[in-house]
Amino acid sequence: MRFDRLDLLRYGSLSDRSIPFRPDAKLHIVYGPNEAGKSTLLRALSDLLFGFQNEVAGLHKFEPSILRVGASLTRRDGASIDFRRRKGRKATLVSNSEQEVPLADDILSPFIGGVNRSVFEKAFGMDSARLRHGGEEMATGDGEIGRLLFSAASGLTGLTQLRKSLDGEADAIFSQRKSKDRAFYQALDRHEAARQSEKLHELRSPDWKRLSDEIREVERQLEELGHARLRTKTRLDLLQNLRTLEPLLTDVDVELAGLAEFDEIAAVPNEIEQQLENQLQRLHELATREAASLAASERIRDEFEALQLDPAVLNQRDLIHELLTEKVAYSQAKADFSRVRAEVADFDLELAGLGRRAGHRGSVETLIQTQPADAQINRLNSLIRDGNELKRTETSLRQRLEDQTLEFSRIQRTESGGTLQDVGPLQERLGALQPDIRSLERIDEIDTALARARQDISEAKARLAPPVQDLEALLKLPLPDEVELEKHRPNLVAASDRVKRAQEKRTERRLEREDVVQLISDLEDDRQLITRSMIEEARAVRDAAIQGLQSGNLWDGALPVLVREADKLSDGALSQAERTARHSALTLRLARLDGDIGTCDFELEAARDHQEGALAAFSGLFDHAGIPVLDIDQMGKWLRGINAIAMRRENVRDLEDQLRIVQSRNVQVTSELASIAAAIGLEAKLAGPLSSNVRLVETKLAELARAWDERRIVRARQEALESDIADGERKIAILATEVDEWRSQFAETCVAFGLDGAPTLEMAEAAIQVWKEIPRCYAERQNRQRRVDGMARNIDQFEEKLSGVCKSIGDDLSKLAPLLAVDTLHKRMTDAQSAEDRNRHLATSRERVSAEIQQIAEESQSISRDVAAQLARLNVQIDARTLLERLGRRRAVVEKLDDSRRRLSLHSRGLSEDDIRVKLYDFDRVGADLEIETLVAEDSHQFDVFGKLKGRLAELASTKEALETGMSAEHAAFDKASAEQETQDLARQWAVLRLASKLLQTSLERYRESQADPLLARASEYFSTLTNGSFVRLVQEFDDQDAIRLKAERSNGERLPTKALSEGSADQLYLAFRLAFIEDFCSRNEPLPFITDDVFQSFDDERKASGLRTLASGGRAFQPILFTHEGKIVEIANDLLRGDVDVISFERVASSLTDASR
Repeated sequence: MRFDRLDLLRYGSLSDRSIPFRPDAKLHIVYGPNEAGKSTLLRALSDLLFGFQNEVAGLHKFEPSILRVGASLTRRDGASIDFRRRKGRKATLVSNSEQEVPLADDILSPFIGGVNRSVFEKAFGMDSARLRHGGEEMATGDGEIGRLLFSAASGLTGLTQLRKSLDGEADAIFSQRKSKDRAFYQALDRHEAARQSEKLHELRSPDWKRLSDEIREVERQLEELGHARLRTKTRLDLLQNLRTLEPLLTDVDVELAGLAEFDEIAAVPNEIEQQLENQLQRLHELATREAASLAASERIRDEFEALQLDPAVLNQRDLIHELLTEKVAYSQAKADFSRVRAEVADFDLELAGLGRRAGHRGSVETLIQTQPADAQINRLNSLIRDGNELKRTETSLRQRLEDQTLEFSRIQRTESGGTLQDVGPLQERLGALQPDIRSLERIDEIDTALARARQDISEAKARLAPPVQDLEALLKLPLPDEVELEKHRPNLVAASDRVKRAQEKRTERRLEREDVVQLISDLEDDRQLITRSMIEEARAVRDAAIQGLQSGNLWDGALPVLVREADKLSDGALSQAERTARHSALTLRLARLDGDIGTCDFELEAARDHQEGALAAFSGLFDHAGIPVLDIDQMGKWLRGINAIAMRRENVRDLEDQLRIVQSRNVQVTSELASIAAAIGLEAKLAGPLSSNVRLVETKLAELARAWDERRIVRARQEALESDIADGERKIAILATEVDEWRSQFAETCVAFGLDGAPTLEMAEAAIQVWKEIPRCYAERQNRQRRVDGMARNIDQFEEKLSGVCKSIGDDLSKLAPLLAVDTLHKRMTDAQSAEDRNRHLATSRERVSAEIQQIAEESQSISRDVAAQLARLNVQIDARTLLERLGRRRAVVEKLDDSRRRLSLHSRGLSEDDIRVKLYDFDRVGADLEIETLVAEDSHQFDVFGKLKGRLAELASTKEALETGMSAEHAAFDKASAEQETQDLARQWAVLRLASKLLQTSLERYRESQADPLLARASEYFSTLTNGSFVRLVQEFDDQDAIRLKAERSNGERLPTKALSEGSADQLYLAFRLAFIEDFCSRNEPLPFITDDVFQSFDDERKASGLRTLASGGRAFQPILFTHEGKIVEIANDLLRGDVDVISFERVASSLTDASR
């Protein structure tokens, strides 16, 4: 959204003023001195878009009802709106006309989106104060943009802690410095001890070796026995499986033999059975339905003949329905009438009882008339609450007074004597030294920064192009600034464009001439072209011959030939008229092009002369410095490099000054610190470096200050308790007076409720409760009386309606009781309606049954034809039901065969049926049973032997364990091997932990780089532009807690934290982030204008130019509007941006609306 025009009709101190914004401008500058109305204009923009605020007094010279501000807006998609805003509660948006037609309240939503006033003023508005405040917040990580970068860590805190724990675990295992607490050195010590023990006990090893040999022999026998048992088990399993498969295969053969009985229907597919069964079943169902339908038809005819209707009752059905609906209410009224009338009497009795409780002996009406007024009841309630509150207050005051008295006594008993020292002045003196102490700590930092700055100057000088030999002499000379260079850019660009245009024009004319020559050649080469000159020449020869004959020349016969030739050329020219005219036109065009080419050569020569003059003027800027001039962009870069070097040189000088100052302060700080230490008795202990001495003095001062504060707090509490005790006693005395006054008022008020003597709070509350019950009970009594009257009226109406219905149907019903008469009418109406419904139902059923009988007959015939045709196709000589029975028996045999084969497959272990037949071909079941018995006995024997060997092995292991309880060479060797293995495992674990830590660190760094905020990247570009390349980018660094720290990187790679930036650079950093945010917002939403007010106050001229250029570059995404009172800003903008800037002089352009419309 962009502003095309802003109308200040009646706003602030301005009226009938219009401010246009040029639509093609990239930057709008509203220029005017202080008090010219720029602040009013800024406020008008917000009131226009979001409505006038409630508080307008003192802001405008007009009445609130006539305040008007208007505008013309255009959206990104081209849609526009011309409107006004007035002060009011609703319909504040109106059309921009005298009629002021109201517009929809949300008509601006497509132009401003979901942005409200607060967001617009904070995000899309900026003045110098907000810019300065934002720059300060950038240094601490606070504020809107600061929170964007620093409010949260990278989200990888857990991984950083994991990396630290991995390093800690690795250090606990091994480090270069030996320690008894590290596991690796502990294992190394055990290895050395085992090695010594092994050497000591080598002579006791033979017994151990014999035992080991026997154990190995038993283990070998167990292994051989295991192989033998495996062979026995395998053979036994095979025979048992074959014995199981034999009867299963026999079952399969039996079922195959049974299947052979159905060979005559083998060609019939299996699916025919279900199809045939469905068809026969359907025929049976149709026959059954047909019989049922015929019977139903007979029954319907009989019911028609027996059915009787009652038209008299049907005519009164609506009134009968009403009587049925009202019957329940009538019955309930009859039942409740006596009960409700009795309730009225009960309430009369209750009112009489309440009257007696209130001390009244008259009638109910008199009781109601004598009821106390609400004011009297409220007064008594208020006095009751006051009495309770006075009672609670007195109890609380006395309890508090008792507690304070006890605490005062305790403080007097526990207070100790002694003299303490107030070290506040000494702390102030030490606090005054803190800046100097911190500056002394920067000596090494200043030395390093000074060396780095000198190196940066040397490297920056080496990168200059064109090179500089004597930098110091050059810096003393006056050099043009970038603005002055930019003044030459238009001339250089214009001269270059002029030469380029002249060259292009000459080339264009030459190419056009070549085309014309080629066209003329094509016209002449095709066939002889008769031109005007040829015709004129032939006619001249002919006319000369005629004149010769007229003059007396002899006839030579040539004249007819000349006449024919001239006529022939004329006739040919007539036939080639178009071709001849084109040739003539091309010839004339060729002559003009030759003249144009000569003119182009002259213009090109003049353009080159002008270009040489512009280059000479530009080179003159650097002639006094002896610098060879390159193109303007390279010279601008060279100038920025020179300026950067000059700034670095100033930085070096500043660092040198700081170093001298810090060194001179060292003596002063040491002397003052010794004086403070002497005052608190620490002078003899100040023998260490400055930092330790400062910490020693600070600790001692803190201890003395803490003791002094504690003593002051106790004394202040004692004084406060004395004051509170006196105040409590005074309040109790005042409360006693208030209680006496309350008792007088309470007794006086209770008289109106019949409470004489000395009434209590409980008596008064009971009296109020009684007088509250009387109105409720009276209201209930009146409610019951109204119900009695209503029930009597409803009963009479019901009986009158019933009498009318009975007379219209028959006199016999008039003699019945009302409820019995209604039930009788209901039964007759129900019977009549049933008869009527049955009559309609029977007619419908008769039609449906007839249609069903016809449909059944047609379907039965169709199915019978289909069955006969199918039997004929199958070529089966039996009827359909016999075929269905044979197919069912065949299916049963097939299912049994499948089941037998499935059981066979369960025990086949993957073998096919044919493979099983091969294995069982010569199987002897009796022989197999005998071999199975033998194998079972052999397996049992092997199991017994296995048990004995396992027992022997256990005995040997027990002996070995007993031998291991005493020290031996083998035991020592085992311990040595164990320790050696442990050292290897620890070394491997240490290597894995170190490698994991390194990999995790690398992954963290890569992840952080991949998660860089695109907003930060865009802000980096803006910041580099605003600082003229002094800073190349912004980077994020992470501390040990994964908190983000923003730094600005210089062109030499130096990274400065935001708090180290100068005031101007911090402002430019904040502005860069604000521009990046607005550009990102406008790329995803409807763009809004960015309005700034004197934001370049801390910028020098060079960076003002960069700032203006940066704002103008944002004009592609949003509408930048700059308010300023500096004429220098306008001058720089005009020189730098020229036609891209729209400078609005507030006094000159703010013309009347009448003039603007005209």
